[in-house]
Amino acid sequence: MASALKEQHAVFLGNLDDSVPKEDVAAMIKRLILQASGLTVELAAIRVKHSRPSRCLTAFVNFSSQVDQRRTLQTLSNIPVIPQGLVKPGRKLKVDIYKPKFSQPQQVNFTNGDSFFKGQQLGNETRILEFKRGGGDLRKQLKKHLAKYTCAFLNSQGGTLMIGVDDTGFVQGVHCDRAQEDQTRINIDDIIHQFDPPVLPQMYQVQFTPVRDESGIEADLNLKVIEIQVNHSRPDTLYETPSGEVYIRRDGSIRGPLRPKDIQEWCRLKFSNNSDSEDTALKNQVDNLQERLQKLESNRQELDSSNNNDVKRTNSTVCTIL
Repeated sequence: MASALKEQHAVFLGNLDDSVPKEDVAAMIKRLILQASGLTVELAAIRVKHSRPSRCLTAFVNFSSQVDQRRTLQTLSNIPVIPQGLVKPGRKLKVDIYKPKFSQPQQVNFTNGDSFFKGQQLGNETRILEFKRGGGDLRKQLKKHLAKYTCAFLNSQGGTLMIGVDDTGFVQGVHCDRAQEDQTRINIDDIIHQFDPPVLPQMYQVQFTPVRDESGIEADLNLKVIEIQVNHSRPDTLYETPSGEVYIRRDGSIRGPLRPKDIQEWCRLKFSNNSDSEDTALKNQVDNLQERLQKLESNRQELDSSNNNDVKRTNSTVCTIL
């Protein structure tokens, strides 16, 4: 049963009362779902187990479709009254999409080139997954987000930037017709090709996935999710954006642009796992980055000084001879 749940659409319930028999908890969950969403689930589809770290019971409710899963998640998240004895005293009912845990981060492939449903819940942002709502001018969206997230993924474990999914993980889609799709591919390539060192074509993929309504019909033929999947680069390489900034990825967020001391710390951690030749390559990168940062700072100071002198000359006294 546990393996089947991982392959189906399931909802997770946490903070359940561990002083109540598991059979009674499952029966209460069944009645609660019927009351909240009008859906009837079999007891065989409800798995209750004890969570030792949380010191409570947890449950996984399996559904036959994505629509029923999302409907139950929304209704249980907003239900005003919880049956007495279901939730452990002093806690609140926790409801979420069931997400299997992996020992190592894995690249995400939600659709296999097929489609999304409008309002489909894709889970939470992770070290290898970033959501952006998009909307408006696609070119501005790419200019704002693409360089730094691609850089962070390249310098970390790889990952996927999904434009058209809101911060809570629900698919919304962005308007993108065929001509805009072609132009967007060109814009993405243009930005990524300006990275230093160069990013090879096989190191990233771009996909435009259609968004359909709950019936499986494309409500808007031009509504899509843009997925930019970035592969993990060599461990001895540190990538810069076209503007010379460096980013790395952490759980659900990015860090940067990095300061010279941050880059040194990043390399120090890398040095402990690399060979002498890799250490030398990384050190050379750090030296080059620091030199470029120093030149930028020097140019900025010269520009500020020049602007100040111009202001002083403008304020000089003018004498007029009559």
